[in-house]
Amino acid sequence: MQAGPGVAELVPAELVYGEGLVLAGLIIVFVFVFVGYTAGEWFVGAGVVAAVIAGLFIYIGWRELADYPATYRDGDRPDTSTSGTSLYSSWELARGATVNTRFTVDAPDAQTLSGALHQHGCSSKVDWQVYADGTLLASGTLANRDDFEFKKVAVPAGKGPVVVRLSATRTDSNDCTTELSWENPGFEGPGNGKFRFVFPVPDAD
Repeated sequence: MQAGPGVAELVPAELVYGEGLVLAGLIIVFVFVFVGYTAGEWFVGAGVVAAVIAGLFIYIGWRELADYPATYRDGDRPDTSTSGTSLYSSWELARGATVNTRFTVDAPDAQTLSGALHQHGCSSKVDWQVYADGTLLASGTLANRDDFEFKKVAVPAGKGPVVVRLSATRTDSNDCTTELSWENPGFEGPGNGKFRFVFPVPDAD
């Protein structure tokens, strides 16, 4: 659909990650001005609608992201990316490949692991395990684009920073590369944690 005369067209160029209410407020104001004031004229209604949508997107992102995010510590460094309202840590696994990655999570009132594991790409099998301070929390096998939700996997409570380790191994014999990704890695607690969000950066045509 073509934009009306003098009205900027919003085209998401990329998703960015942000923290804090002040930054969220600045983004909402920017969206309002970007949409509402174009070519020397104000389109207040359009600006208000865009600002409300931006606010909802930020709020949903805050609710979806892990309450206590996992920070890379050492081992096989994952590729990090954003999609929708989520953050992803991803590893490419060729035939016979193994990855071991350690994260740090600071969550004294954590209750469960957050997010989900996803397997994408070619037909393959991936055995995986997740540990917290050396204790096995969950394990399984992903095959043919499987997913595993972490929301029911309990974590040790009442502790300071926890070292989380993800291990994964390709166990099939197919000569191809698959991708393992952890959506919103970290822990969930009783609330929504630190105010964090992802947001599409608009581009004007």
